[in-house]
Amino acid sequence: MPGYRGPKKLDEALSAFHLERGADAVFHREGLRADSEYRDLGLSAATGGKLGVKHIRAIGPFGEPTGWHWHDVIARSEDFEVLELNVPAEYGTFDLPKGGG
Repeated sequence: MPGYRGPKKLDEALSAFHLERGADAVFHREGLRADSEYRDLGLSAATGGKLGVKHIRAIGPFGEPTGWHWHDVIARSEDFEVLELNVPAEYGTFDLPKGGG
């Protein structure tokens, strides 16, 4: 007789995703900016590199501009946090000479 036995436990599910509680979150300071720390949310591994999401939070005052990279809103609060979505998950970052040439 067909029936629904309820959702599988996370470790039994056929998924590459995993649960991580906020209290257990580990941030790293290996990112592009010294005034921020980063936490990879695991979507790159789960999607074979097609999609990446990082949780980024401020740990110091906003520093210098990043050259060619900018955002329309440049001010931020001391408790600033953002989710960064990257498609594809891995991408190159290159320093350009002043003047863009």
